[in-house]
Amino acid sequence: MLQENLLKIYETSFRENREMSALTDYFKGETFSYYEMAKEIAKIHLLFKKAGIKQGDKIALIGRNNPRWCITYMGTITYGAVIVPILQDFTPADIIHIINHSESRLLFLGDNFWDVIEEDQIKQIEAVFSLTDFHAIYERDGKSLTKFQRDIVKNYRTKYPRGFSVNDIKYPEIPNDQVVLLNYTSGTTGYSKGVMLTVNNLTGNVVFAATTINTQTGQRYFQKGGRTLSFLPLAHAYG
Repeated sequence: MLQENLLKIYETSFRENREMSALTDYFKGETFSYYEMAKEIAKIHLLFKKAGIKQGDKIALIGRNNPRWCITYMGTITYGAVIVPILQDFTPADIIHIINHSESRLLFLGDNFWDVIEEDQIKQIEAVFSLTDFHAIYERDGKSLTKFQRDIVKNYRTKYPRGFSVNDIKYPEIPNDQVVLLNYTSGTTGYSKGVMLTVNNLTGNVVFAATTINTQTGQRYFQKGGRTLSFLPLAHAYG
């Protein structure tokens, strides 16, 4: 078991690098600083609390690589819930199977994916949210989450009346052996299989990437202020 913990790595990084750029969507020309990303994660946590999400509950996620995909992922695991990322080239039948098989309670998606899903096919899903701006696309019972998201700025300011400070960037103690990712493989025979990955598994990926040395230059590949182009689908564990 590693000594490092991914959630604490995030927490420290968001605080120490708060003014630096963290995520950029070059299609939309949109950039989030580490501080802005932490604020969006705080809003995700408010939504989860309103929805009654508990640690260990599943949150499904499908869409193209973009900042809000990352924010949803990070917001889920830093809450202690389990993220269920779905490869966007899966067939509608596979997508629906994964959502149901994982017993996900909420679904975040690119708007185009909602065109191939019928709400009656995913009866365990309580609400669906857009990766465009996190507005509620669908809610199964009532409109409480829809209204909450429509008023998210007001709800956020009520929670943080003095503003969101770096001291508010504090995540729960989630042990390294806790499952936070349910990763479905590309099924070669029948439906894909769900692989349970822990905080420790993800921490190992991040620590390895952050400490690997370029043998030609003697420097780390990942350095503060550097840029990384993400072309792997983020639904892959390494991505």
